Amino acid sequence: PADLRAGLNEVQEKLFPGITLTIHTYLLANYCVLRDLYPKTPAFTIIDVASETTEIGIVENNLLVENTHIEAGTSSFVRSIAETTGSPESDVESIIAGAGKNHRIDQDELQSEARAYIETIGAALATASEHRSLPHELVVTARPPAPAATGRARSAGGSWPFRAGPR
Repeated sequence: PADLRAGLNEVQEKLFPGITLTIHTYLLANYCVLRDLYPKTPAFTIIDVASETTEIGIVENNLLVENTHIEAGTSSFVRSIAETTGSPESDVESIIAGAGKNHRIDQDELQSEARAYIETIGAALATASEHRSLPHELVVTARPPAPAATGRARSAGGSWPFRAGPR
């Protein structure tokens, strides 16, 4: 990371001299947006499901006081199910997105992988709650698996694999 930052700073100095480059994680940017959108909500928990990791942030008194992660995200979830079931990753994605009704993936195996992922998040939240009370407000953001996971392009937007409200 230090070499990467140094390289980015060097390019930035050449292209935009006199401008300071600040590097943030997505969770920090997510926190800043949520804090500004909901200024009357001083405490909340953020769960950001990315491609290969899931970040968890705890906000208290409008400050991001804890940030942790687990090494599991949407792409690793799809790979795990594909390996367990012997199915192509594209079939797994279709099933999760609700479009794969003709694929033959055992729903019990799919549910077992989902439970394992949820238990991993639960364990991370339990660890965080050992030394602080978790806020009752929860924000979950998710991004689809990386296109490299399946080798095909993906449409922008959507909430794969998590949906809010009825479908």
